[in-house]
Amino acid sequence: MRAALSALAPKQWAFASALALTRTAQQVKAAEIEEMRRVFDRPTGFTLGSLYLKPATKSNQEARVWFKDFAPKGTPAGKYLLSEVHGGQRAHKRFESALQKAGLLPFGRALVPASAAPLDANGNVKRGLYNQILSQLKAQRDSTANETTRSRARKARQRGGRYFYGNPGGKRRGIWERFSFAFGTAVKPIFIEVGARPSYRPRFAFYDVGERVAEERYESEFDRAATETLRTAR
Repeated sequence: MRAALSALAPKQWAFASALALTRTAQQVKAAEIEEMRRVFDRPTGFTLGSLYLKPATKSNQEARVWFKDFAPKGTPAGKYLLSEVHGGQRAHKRFESALQKAGLLPFGRALVPASAAPLDANGNVKRGLYNQILSQLKAQRDSTANETTRSRARKARQRGGRYFYGNPGGKRRGIWERFSFAFGTAVKPIFIEVGARPSYRPRFAFYDVGERVAEERYESEFDRAATETLRTAR
């Protein structure tokens, strides 16, 4: 095999190596997804689809498996998964950033789901709720308003509407929902303010899984790719 490989042109060597790297990366990605299924409670399809694979080429002998840093709607999964990999505070959600810009959520504080927050089958807050609340609180349009306008809007938000920001009856400050029943009205908590963004201990062994699969699979994948290259070499 060594003698035969030594006869290959450099471009054929590069092709075999790139092919082996890419195939190994495909197995790394699959193993990372399985690890997410193991360590997370009912991960969503959005979370499981958070990884991308950049294949190796003859001129760039590197295959890359990493987190996507863009999502057309909402927060890219990589932003909240990295805190599960490295530990530490999670990043601010777009929802929280919009409320901060609107002058409702103080900087340095965060929101966590409260007991009345509607959850989906995966145990997460329903995605459409975020947009409903931001629309109700007019938080999607105040990011460039001056302080006087923001102060007036803040007072208006606290007075009426289905969702409002405040601490009714001296309860904990956050986003509350007002609802009616036969004998009057009541409120229930949807999101509650906390002193800082939640912190996580590392539990997604992203790097360990990747290194283990690469060590286990690259050599055999290179043997397979080299054999295929030898068979088709001219």
